[in-house]
Amino acid sequence: MGSAAISLALLAIVAAIWAHWMRLRESIVAACRAQCKQRDLQLLDDTVCLRSIRLRRFGRAGLIAVCRYSFDFSVDGADRWRATVTVTGLRHPRIRYTGLPPIEPPPTYLH
Repeated sequence: MGSAAISLALLAIVAAIWAHWMRLRESIVAACRAQCKQRDLQLLDDTVCLRSIRLRRFGRAGLIAVCRYSFDFSVDGADRWRATVTVTGLRHPRIRYTGLPPIEPPPTYLH
């Protein structure tokens, strides 16, 4: 009976961790979608791909997960470019993008 309870508890912990990672992934997809929309780009395949997970020591915070995702985007639908998203921390993630073109300021019209 004791080993069954331990197995069930471990399964519940794994399920909770998996559910958290899936919610985090969905929020990253939404953030990438928003960044592409802001730059007038197309997020291809509407997904992100986990490239790496590392643990880093950050001062008093201790060990923090640093996850690197990649996603593909297109400028005109005929090309394919890759960008990366680095997510630092799991509770209140900070997101940093690389590979995306800069946001162009709106045109200025002279009167």
